[in-house]
Amino acid sequence: PRHRALHRVRHDEGNRVTSSTSRVDVSEFGELPPIANFRSVLLDLDGTVYLDGDPLPSAQEFITDCVESGCLVSYITNLSLFPKAHCLDALERMGLATTPRHVLTAVDVMMTTLDGRVPGRRIGVLAAEHVRTRLQIAGYRVTDLNAGPPEGPLDALVVGQVPELHPEVP
Repeated sequence: PRHRALHRVRHDEGNRVTSSTSRVDVSEFGELPPIANFRSVLLDLDGTVYLDGDPLPSAQEFITDCVESGCLVSYITNLSLFPKAHCLDALERMGLATTPRHVLTAVDVMMTTLDGRVPGRRIGVLAAEHVRTRLQIAGYRVTDLNAGPPEGPLDALVVGQVPELHPEVP
């Protein structure tokens, strides 16, 4: 079946964020091969599968079709504001249960990048608390730059979304 993509677009109007909804027929971008031709599908989460935690109906239908066709469905997100559990919960609420292994977050990529590439273990972090916690669990000595400047040199700097800078996020 042809899938129509339902997009909600956020617009900045001064300090206010508004949303609008539009339908886009993906056939405008060329004919997609049948889903059965794909072994796996990778989907971005916020803005593609859901927006601000609200499911995008056409995405649910598409994902269900993928699963029923035997595709491995995985999810990716560039948002570091929320932990992986947040993504898993949102998918579960949509009836799209998956495993942590099939959700790749910006923090996962950060951890892989740091592993073996940072000569020391002292990391300055300007990011959400779950990012600092994940680094500490991995054995890094974390300096919370949200609380102030570091004392002495750092081996690396990690910068991500900070909840205090995103009041529109619950």
